[in-house]
Amino acid sequence: MNTPLFPADPSLRVLLVDADDPLGEALSQELRRAGHRVTTHSRELDGRTDLHAQDLCVVLDSMVCAGDTFDRVVFGMKGDVERFDTPDDIDCLQVSLSLVLGELQAVVRLLARHENGQVWVLLPEDSMHHYAEVACQPVRTRALIAALKSMAKEVFRLGVRVNALHIQTLAEQLPDAAWRNAQAGLKAYALKFKPRSSVDAARFIHGLLAQPRLPLAGLVLPVGVGFPEAHV
Repeated sequence: MNTPLFPADPSLRVLLVDADDPLGEALSQELRRAGHRVTTHSRELDGRTDLHAQDLCVVLDSMVCAGDTFDRVVFGMKGDVERFDTPDDIDCLQVSLSLVLGELQAVVRLLARHENGQVWVLLPEDSMHHYAEVACQPVRTRALIAALKSMAKEVFRLGVRVNALHIQTLAEQLPDAAWRNAQAGLKAYALKFKPRSSVDAARFIHGLLAQPRLPLAGLVLPVGVGFPEAHV
């Protein structure tokens, strides 16, 4: 029998931030089925999650003081659905970025010296919006990617691995007709979008989280089949 190079960690403590969307729910179910201890978060008071908080920083810092921690933290895509088209919207973008970066710093404080702590930030891949009506926010995504790469270099010495996943539009986000029209716009078969479900993405993310000695830090991994921008 072949021994896997990176054997799966049997039980993890996982925090899913902004988990009240189809991907967050699918990932929560996937991890719990595997026996991991999962805490789900929502910014909405009526969300079907374990933890509700508009700003996570106070909650996370209280965990640091109490000696609590997690093994893995995943930031979902819920905050990336707005469009920013006016100067006022740009001000909102700056506030949004400041909030996320503050929460990332709080997460690093929580995981510091963990040795095998992982932070994953899920970002929407936006090439699909050229072919179908999907919400995208390329300015925010690229700003976060730049910040994450810089942060990853600083916190690696603390034993925390920070990475991002650039996720292609998921099957549930568009009706079947929209997918067919988008595929028709690409003549080369190898470039045609192949929609994948939230369950597919959740299983892939689970595989990454389960690695106890993840050989990745400061990377942006594309998730999708077809023509995601990050593949080019």
